[in-house]
Amino acid sequence: ASHRKHASIVGLPKFLPSYAGPLFLSEINNLKKVFYPARPFLLILGGKKISTKFELLENFIKKADKIFVAGAVANFYLKEKGREIGKSYYEKTPAADFPETKKAKNIISPEDAVVLRNQKRKIVQIGEIRRQDVIYDIGPKTIDRIKREISRAKFILWNGPLGYFEGGYGRGTKETVQGLILSKAEVVAGGGETAAFLEKQKLPAGRRFFVSTGGGALLDFLSRGALPGIDALEKKNNLNK
Repeated sequence: ASHRKHASIVGLPKFLPSYAGPLFLSEINNLKKVFYPARPFLLILGGKKISTKFELLENFIKKADKIFVAGAVANFYLKEKGREIGKSYYEKTPAADFPETKKAKNIISPEDAVVLRNQKRKIVQIGEIRRQDVIYDIGPKTIDRIKREISRAKFILWNGPLGYFEGGYGRGTKETVQGLILSKAEVVAGGGETAAFLEKQKLPAGRRFFVSTGGGALLDFLSRGALPGIDALEKKNNLNK
């Protein structure tokens, strides 16, 4: 909750001795690696709300070697580029700087998808999506592509599931996780839905796979490099920059 300017977060340090706990310090030390990643650096961005992730996307558009978009984030990206997404979830949000993002050559969007058509699941190419279709997951070609990118990367940041996994469309997310586990890259993953999904997975002990417990705080820190809670502690000289 360190991204919120609550009295308990930014007020108390002005009057009482205040310190960062072990988990807080671990979060900061691991998330800071994202700003100085090994190359190639792959960002995997999924989830539902583009409005909470647009700043993150804009921040890393020139920092990441490859950015893979999926979920409703990809729906927004595809629709803004004039592609048909049917009745898939699409969050209307102001995006004044989106033209620059649309031109970015390092963004990878889905090649195919699992859609619900006439109450049946069907794998279709992105160019074959109809007006009545609903996209619920990435397709097999896209899964193969993301696995190839994962195998090439040395540092990976992942935020947001790649499909509607809570509704039974979890193949894309599950296979992506398996690719991350098998990769030799250092992985930082986080976000509420991402952490919840990973809790159910068996991650090998000792792997360089850090799972952040932060939700909004994670996104804010990665977008801005600071948080009100961190600033409050730094002013007390209890947390090294």
